[in-house]
Amino acid sequence: MVKYSTAIAIITLSTRRQAQAFSPASTTTRQGIISIQDGQRQRQRHVEQLHLSTQSQPQPGDNWYNSDNVQAPWQNYMELENENENAGTTAEAQEVVVEEEEEDASLLYPKSRRRAAAEARVAATSPNPDILIPAGANIVQDVELTNKQSMTFDIRLPLGAGAEDAWGMSLRQAKGGYLSDVALDIDMELNKNKGGVGNNNSNNQVVYREVSSSGTGTDGATTATTNTRSNKVGMFEFDSNFSGVIITDVVPGGKAAEIGLQVGDILVGTSATVGEQIWPKSTLDGIRSAISSRKVMSAAITLRVKRSLEHIASSEVVETFELLLTRPMGINVEDTPDGRVVIASFTDSPLSLVEEALKVGDRVVAVDSSLGKKMWPVSNVEGLVSACTSRLPGQPVRLRFERVVEVGEWSDASAAVAVDDVAPSLTGAVDGFQRLKNDPATLARASPIRTTGSNTHKLLLRRCRQVLNRYLAEHDGVSAIPALAADKVVDALADASAPMDSKTLALVMTCYLNCRQPENAKRVFEAAVGLAANGTSALTNVIIRGKKKGGNFLMSDTAALSLSTGTALLRAHAQLGNYKAAGRVLAAMEKKQFSVFVDDKPAADWPMDERADVYCYNIVLDAAAKAGGQEALSAAVSLFESMSEPSVALKKKDNLFAMSRDVVTYNTMISAFAKEERVQDAYTVYYGLKQAGLKPNKITFTALIKAVVAGGEIDSALDILQKMNEKEVDVDVVTYNTIIKGLCDRNRWFDAKKLASDMEIKGVKPNAITYGLLMNGLLQAGKPGPCLTLFEVACADSSTVAFTESVELYTTAITAASRLGDYERALDLLARMQSSGVKPNIKTLSALVKTCLESGQSSMALKIYEKIKNPDRYALTLGIKANCNEGKYVEARRILSEQRFVNREFSGRDVMQGYNYILESSLKNGNFDVARLTMEELLETNYIPSKYTLKAVLRGLDLLPKPQHSRGVINGKADDPVTTDNFDFLVFVLDSMERRKLTCDSLFYSATLLEGARVGGSRKRLASLMVKSREYTSKNDGKKTRKGLMWNELMTRDIDFRIEDPDSVNVPALRVRVGDRETRQVYFAEQSVFFRPRRVSKRKQRLALERKEEMPTAS
Repeated sequence: MVKYSTAIAIITLSTRRQAQAFSPASTTTRQGIISIQDGQRQRQRHVEQLHLSTQSQPQPGDNWYNSDNVQAPWQNYMELENENENAGTTAEAQEVVVEEEEEDASLLYPKSRRRAAAEARVAATSPNPDILIPAGANIVQDVELTNKQSMTFDIRLPLGAGAEDAWGMSLRQAKGGYLSDVALDIDMELNKNKGGVGNNNSNNQVVYREVSSSGTGTDGATTATTNTRSNKVGMFEFDSNFSGVIITDVVPGGKAAEIGLQVGDILVGTSATVGEQIWPKSTLDGIRSAISSRKVMSAAITLRVKRSLEHIASSEVVETFELLLTRPMGINVEDTPDGRVVIASFTDSPLSLVEEALKVGDRVVAVDSSLGKKMWPVSNVEGLVSACTSRLPGQPVRLRFERVVEVGEWSDASAAVAVDDVAPSLTGAVDGFQRLKNDPATLARASPIRTTGSNTHKLLLRRCRQVLNRYLAEHDGVSAIPALAADKVVDALADASAPMDSKTLALVMTCYLNCRQPENAKRVFEAAVGLAANGTSALTNVIIRGKKKGGNFLMSDTAALSLSTGTALLRAHAQLGNYKAAGRVLAAMEKKQFSVFVDDKPAADWPMDERADVYCYNIVLDAAAKAGGQEALSAAVSLFESMSEPSVALKKKDNLFAMSRDVVTYNTMISAFAKEERVQDAYTVYYGLKQAGLKPNKITFTALIKAVVAGGEIDSALDILQKMNEKEVDVDVVTYNTIIKGLCDRNRWFDAKKLASDMEIKGVKPNAITYGLLMNGLLQAGKPGPCLTLFEVACADSSTVAFTESVELYTTAITAASRLGDYERALDLLARMQSSGVKPNIKTLSALVKTCLESGQSSMALKIYEKIKNPDRYALTLGIKANCNEGKYVEARRILSEQRFVNREFSGRDVMQGYNYILESSLKNGNFDVARLTMEELLETNYIPSKYTLKAVLRGLDLLPKPQHSRGVINGKADDPVTTDNFDFLVFVLDSMERRKLTCDSLFYSATLLEGARVGGSRKRLASLMVKSREYTSKNDGKKTRKGLMWNELMTRDIDFRIEDPDSVNVPALRVRVGDRETRQVYFAEQSVFFRPRRVSKRKQRLALERKEEMPTAS
């Protein structure tokens, strides 16, 4: 058998020696299966020439001419068509076996055989072979869509009670371009885990389920709007005119999946309660009633399902076009075994239109009637010649042609194996489109085929959409795989130099947005549409070039601009937090010059026929609400007030109708006021929702609870929760988590625990966020032990162990172990975490590093820190501490240098904390050289030592007063061996600060004096001069202080008060900040270095001076 599959899209071209283009008509598909018994004898081709002139008219008496009816050659076809209509159609393509006729030298292929082949090809009513259907399905003629872009079939499903008969699918109703908020689940409860349908003794559980239109953030709080609404379910895309029931979920392992039902299939009918008659169904209630009643009377039910054309398995595409020609045409045609008529060659002088627009191998499939506009199919050369030569002299004839384009094999399975398989799966369609585009017959000025919008172009885009749909269905938003698949699809279209349509562009942008790549979504929008993504009329220069050589790039076409692509662009701006750009795009979609936001950039006038809907308004409103700040909130209020109330009739405003608010609009504004802790405004919006006649849902109440919790009215939140229970509003885990978080933030942990228990009693199961909130509440309450106990209890319970396999919960548990100083338990938690398949993140490793540092395991802490690939601020701070504790000061200073000049993750405060820790650690280890270099680097980089820096120095030198000595007169190192290193470093710090004219605090000044008193000798005398210097500096006595003099210089002079009078010595300035509460501490420190004045005889002074002169000078 030989299969013939054609997809016909009519392109009309009219000419009298010249061509004029007509608009495309609808498409049609056919399939015929023909079995021809060929004899063993050789046959020669039969060629007829359509090189006709006005003199070569048919004459009466010719065997193919009927003077009574010029259209006699088509009578047999019409009779056969009527017979087929009366006989009906089946799922099997008709097979025609033609007995071989006796050999006729004048005809290569007998008329009966050719006619039978043509009849089987033209009149067969089999479905489109490009649509894959379940095995065993009974195909029904699709009378609604004559272009065969969808197909209807009947499938049998059991109604038994065994686990093997569980359906496992979900239905939703589509109407007005939206999916219903309620889903009809059939045996969906059997799929709690992704392992498939499980065992259950009660099948065919048909229950309604409310589908939430809200998203859940990382903190468990419900957002007011959703960014996932679409007019697409699986492979099926619907518009606002579509109404019906769509399969939205199919459980792997269920009966529905086993027999081949798919997401996107449309359920149009079911069996009657008694008998096998199919009754049409268009609502969820009707389908539920049919299943319930049928189950009582029968063990099986028949579903009538419609499937759209999305699976493109054909390896060739047929481009169809029409030409209006006059004789002589100059083409030679021939019959083929499959009943077709093809162009074999051209004469020496064909029409110019024929020479430019046609090529050898093109099929002649239809000719117009001489009376009327009907096109009659062509099955043989004789009929074609008859139709053309029966015209009046000079009367043109319209012929319909087909041109085959090879597009390569397409495997439905190859599109989902790996991302690297995307490009090879599209190669055939890409090459076919390029062949069509570069074909001389297509490039000719008179060519009736336009590559953009051709069947080959449509097939390429359909294959691209199928790839994208597959990856979107199999990978959630946390995976980057859909974005990688979108990259491959964009590259393939760029290699083909093909433009996108709105459906394909919307899917590509959705892949990027689901993977949190809004910049890529904006980029592909500008390249595909040719308009600025910010909504202005600015020119865009974004070009996406193909990967292959040849300079091909993605063609831009404003036809790709639609409501779906505009909505995706709004989502991209919302993800970026750019609510002003989103408002400008909304204004461009609404054909307004300026948005409702304060914006000095006018919006462009986009060529869109569709107008923005309330979903678009809610996206922009949500973007402004989440931006935060008074300006963004004012913008959200402006947009909210520009929309009309649902109960008020649409009013004209600037010659446009104001958009009506819905429940999501009100929920968004309540959440916006909740974020700014404006409780009264949130209540005002809530009351406005009720006055508008809208029914508040659980998202409304949850947003209101967030508002009162943010305002500190936690008891009001509990009252709202009680009202929800009284009104039987479905309370979910997000609502409970919002209140539990508020209780934990206010250290009401026992109330939070009680609420969690009540939640479980009422059948609401806690999730990982619930346990995370409770564990964090225990940590805030200073109870790390109970926090770990709660985690271990959850791990031991089979019903909650799945929740504990969360990186957030493990991180909290490791932090609790850190608070207990139990680093071994923290390491054990890390091992358990990795064995359960949970990958630790940067917060987990940072908590573990802190645990090791607090337990004195600095080497282990450093090893763990080195495993962090991209450390954040907190991790970098811990890394500096770990390196310092291990004596790796060079590495610690390198981290600080990189943060100052390269990465800049650190703030100024973080840099100062790093310097402080290096100073403290190096001084504790007695590494004064590193401490001096660190202090010099700190001052050279224009950082000012704070009181925390000076306190870090004292901590490193162990010079802070002991707690039991409140006066601070006894130094912390009074019992240690006498060394001068500490005092010398303190003097170095004072000199460094004096060079910058900086002031030291009283604590550092007092510690310096006390250390000088402890060391004694010349250091004590120098310390006593510091007392005088502070007095002179505070009185601005410039005669006693000398500019440019440093304390280290005085220390090298070794001043002897027996020779020099202390009051006569010039000293450096010393700026000390002394508070009222610090006066006593400074007084006792200064008393410790006080020298009583005593009289020294002149003889003793002379002897002391002589001894000093005799002493050798230090080199």
